[in-house]
Amino acid sequence: MQAPSYILQIWDRFSAFSMETLTKAWCFERCAEPESRQRSEPGGTHA
Repeated sequence: MQAPSYILQIWDRFSAFSMETLTKAWCFERCAEPESRQRSEPGGTHA
């Protein structure tokens, strides 16, 4: 299966970014709740 050239052109724009970076950026914009624990939650960091 081969992606059309217009999709490959868009995909190539992100070649310099690691997938982890793109995933974090996407989740930051889309995820409803943060992944890390809040200070008030059990096991959270108390600084």
